[in-house]
Amino acid sequence: MDDVYDGCSSQEDLGTDEGWAEEDFIDDDDDGPVSGGAPSSAGAEAGPSSSGKADTWRVMGMEQIKKLQVEAISHVTSLTGCSKAKALALLVNYRWNDERVLSIMADKGLDALYESVGLPTEAPHPAPATSGSEEVTCNICCESVAPNKASSLAPDCSHIFCNDCWKQYLSVGLSEGKGSQLRCMGYKCGAPCDFDKVMALLKGTLEAKRYQEALLQSYVDDNNTARFCPSAPWCGNVIVVESDPVCEPECSCSTVFCFKCGRSPHSPCTCEMWTKWDEKISGDSETRSWIIANTKPCPKCTKPVEKNGGCNHVTCKCGASFCWLCGEQTGMTHTWKSIEGHTCGRYKDELDKKISEAARSHKRYMHYFERYKGHSDSHIREKGRRQELKDRIAERMESGVDARDYTWLQQALHQLITARGVLAPSYAFAFFFFGNDMYKDDFDASTNTRNQNLFEDQQAMLEAEVERLSDLAEKCIAALVAEEEDHAAVQSLRLEIINRTVSVESRIIHFYNMVQELLDQLQTCSAHIAMYKPQKNVKIN
Repeated sequence: MDDVYDGCSSQEDLGTDEGWAEEDFIDDDDDGPVSGGAPSSAGAEAGPSSSGKADTWRVMGMEQIKKLQVEAISHVTSLTGCSKAKALALLVNYRWNDERVLSIMADKGLDALYESVGLPTEAPHPAPATSGSEEVTCNICCESVAPNKASSLAPDCSHIFCNDCWKQYLSVGLSEGKGSQLRCMGYKCGAPCDFDKVMALLKGTLEAKRYQEALLQSYVDDNNTARFCPSAPWCGNVIVVESDPVCEPECSCSTVFCFKCGRSPHSPCTCEMWTKWDEKISGDSETRSWIIANTKPCPKCTKPVEKNGGCNHVTCKCGASFCWLCGEQTGMTHTWKSIEGHTCGRYKDELDKKISEAARSHKRYMHYFERYKGHSDSHIREKGRRQELKDRIAERMESGVDARDYTWLQQALHQLITARGVLAPSYAFAFFFFGNDMYKDDFDASTNTRNQNLFEDQQAMLEAEVERLSDLAEKCIAALVAEEEDHAAVQSLRLEIINRTVSVESRIIHFYNMVQELLDQLQTCSAHIAMYKPQKNVKIN
């Protein structure tokens, strides 16, 4: 394999620890950021929540992430005196929390900090001196190569291997997703590879770009305070939270998501609730539960068989006969009470109880699912109405027919969409919080009933306000988009719509405060949700 160093005579020419600057994360061809991303919006911040907390976040592009990464590495290096390769290894292992790294160093010492992540604690031994013509033996392939075809990529050790073995090792590490945690190949060494030396070795190859991307992406993937926006198509932006990670930030591309789990917004559900609810509605687990309780697999063809009456002798369509109570295959001769040559010790009461419990559970699930689905469908319709209104307003303004301000109506539709987004997951919350095993040890029966009544009262009042506002908005939009606009009807509805919009938001705030009070009562565990942010001064796009 041709040498990639263009005449380098020793491993010192591969780069030094002093050469790591922020421009090192840019391709040599000046193509811009390694990972494409839209430029950041100017420090987008969320408003205060109904709980009084100020949840803030920033929307950033990859250029800004690169600067944060370099600053964190420089911070750790300056205070610990370690190499930048070691600083990178420490930050990756401690999820880019430089304060955590420095806290452990202050409490336990630098050696204990290194040992906690498998880094060598001793000072590096100098690499063995070699003359310009003396060959170096690689301890991996056992081949002897010229000094300029062998290198030591870790500044904290002196192990030297041939460049071909290094390249294969680095390529495998990158393909396995370990680009941010590349260590020396030496036996039980663990010294981290230096960025500059790895880049010099991989210069001009696809692996060099993959290595840059892996390091840059590590700041997001291995960081508790940063997450890529999950938009589709992908905008490339990164959300960096500055306070509580349990929040639902909005990217500059208008995508809103749960920062903690990366899913669509689901407050007032916790992430655990939403994960289980998604499994139910996506995996159809309730249907499977009913099938398990009400059918038995045929012992011959394994297809589910339902018994709709009669005795316990059941015959499948495939011709096989079996006992309904135990599922064992039997002969055909039987009476109402027994099957010839077969005895079964199970009690029928046990089966009846199992069936009734499954049926009751399925009925309860369907109660909450139908209402969840209703608000989810309305959420989609409200978005369609808002777009219809925006198109109509834009059309009238372009034609010069009308220049009136309809922000109040757009604000009402925005509030409706928000309210539907709260009401839909509120039924998933109720399904798990009341009468489910998730929090059964936290409340006795009377407390659970009282909490459920309180929750359902607040939920019903919010629903009533939402439906009233939805009806008014629908009438107003119908009058607005008609061929002959009924201006008088629109104006007569204006004040009532504004008042209902304020009322809906007030109900949402009261609803969230009540949910938080319920969560505060938990004794055996803790649960956190993204609190509602008032829609004051919301920008209407």
